[in-house]
Amino acid sequence: METQKSRKPSKRSSSYPSDTINKCIDFVSQIYKTHGDSYFISREEIAKTFNQSAGSLQKRIGTCNQYDLLDLSVGQGYKPSSLFKKIFRPLNSNEVLEGKIECFRSPKLYQSLISLFEGSIVPTLDPLTNRLAREEYGLSDKAAHVAAKIFLENCEDLDLLDNENNLFLNPEGQNDSLHFDLELLVIDNLVTVENSDGQLLNETPYPITAVSEDRNYIQVSKLGESFIPISQINSIKPKSNDTTGYREGDNKNTLALVSSTQNENTSEKQKNEHNVDKEKYLTQEILLTNSKKAILTIPYNIEAKDLRVLKHQIDGIGLSLGVEDI
Repeated sequence: METQKSRKPSKRSSSYPSDTINKCIDFVSQIYKTHGDSYFISREEIAKTFNQSAGSLQKRIGTCNQYDLLDLSVGQGYKPSSLFKKIFRPLNSNEVLEGKIECFRSPKLYQSLISLFEGSIVPTLDPLTNRLAREEYGLSDKAAHVAAKIFLENCEDLDLLDNENNLFLNPEGQNDSLHFDLELLVIDNLVTVENSDGQLLNETPYPITAVSEDRNYIQVSKLGESFIPISQINSIKPKSNDTTGYREGDNKNTLALVSSTQNENTSEKQKNEHNVDKEKYLTQEILLTNSKKAILTIPYNIEAKDLRVLKHQIDGIGLSLGVEDI
């Protein structure tokens, strides 16, 4: 007969997200609509909002805190965070997806997985579960399975995996503020690269050996096999020794190639810009309910990935307007 002394204490798993980012945003949206974000509320008050017990919502509330969607003040409770407000009340079309990726980067477990897999292939469910069940992660077998499943669902929801299951975290549209011409992202062009802390990794420029399909990452074999976010490029220049047409970039020590005719044709290009847009974009009028209309302008060469990004933006508009269940 098993005695009290002979029983092994149950192992408590380390913290891990137990629900997806999208579901947690919906959850915090309800809290925000009911209580706002000007004061902290207890778990019991949150539970009343959903007509549930505090115990039944403990994991979801903890997960929202891990994603940085809820701020926690010990002894006072929780309130919607500034990151949640960024997603719920976006100032521009990129903030919803950027905010969700910030959520994805927040949990300690995800930080560990991102450091392992960013720019590399993410394992499928069973191998990832086996990895998370290892001692260094502090997860029970059951918790490891849930954590792996939710991690992969988040990757899919945020469209962070390419066709070969490589993990890339740069959102669409993030390249708009880069300090170099994207046309320079060509194999064999020469780059210097910084690490995430801004320290230069190579003073001598090395050739680009691969460019990701979405043009958000490069590979430089002399720096290793992992893909590097293009935001870490310090300088870039063509392989050619001909420096005619170079100009110094606005930021850092970047060189961008400018054709000799580019400056001459700038004003002509600006004049024809409107007509060029008409040739490249389709404007579609969409009939809505009660005689309302929406006008959508999309490029003719739109792809499936672009449509998924568009869906994220529509979700953000719905959140900001208080429209649920889109």
